[in-house]
Amino acid sequence: NDFLANMLKSKQSRLTKKMKHAKLSTKFYRIRDSGHISDPNQAREFGNLERAFVDAIPDAIEKSEVRFHMRREWRDHLVERCAVLRVEIDADAWLRSIDTMERRVALEKNRSRMVKRRALLGKALERDATDSQP
Repeated sequence: NDFLANMLKSKQSRLTKKMKHAKLSTKFYRIRDSGHISDPNQAREFGNLERAFVDAIPDAIEKSEVRFHMRREWRDHLVERCAVLRVEIDADAWLRSIDTMERRVALEKNRSRMVKRRALLGKALERDATDSQP
């Protein structure tokens, strides 16, 4: 279950505490010697479960962060596999993709903060307007 902890950037004990009823250990996928899930149906199911998990997160910022960490973890896994198999990769393009992802997350966080600030400012202005009326 370290895989999930790495994906979510959280300690295993924290995951268990946060998700008491999630049944984290009830189903698992084992990637054997091949380095991938060879059965297309199982691979599809795994992808669908991963997407459903992310889609179930209600907060947009949290969803974006989880998606970011999951993608980074998968990219890191791919690069490690390529290194083990001695498959050449374009490291510059790989690093650029990471920079792009990090920029997207930062922009989403800033956009969300601005939306919250506007809402709070609107509420404060409404309160000030009603308080100042005789």
